[in-house]
Amino acid sequence: MSYTPAELRNLRTLSTGACCDLKIQRNAERVWLCCRGGVTLERKTRSGKWYVSEGGCHPPIALAV
Repeated sequence: MSYTPAELRNLRTLSTGACCDLKIQRNAERVWLCCRGGVTLERKTRSGKWYVSEGGCHPPIALAV
C-alpha cells in the first residue's frame, strides 16, 4: 500500500521521535511522518536493529508499504 504525507497526517500518532511521528508499526516495518513533510520507512533486520530503507525527512515521496 502507498501512503502520502497528507494521508499519514490523518492517522493516529503512535509515538513521537526527534522530529517525526510514528504513524504505522508492523512486525518489521515502521512508517514515520516528518514535521518537514517527508516520509521515512524503517525496516528491522533479523538481529532486531532498525534501519532506514526508504525516504527521509524531506518531501515529496509516497512509500509503498
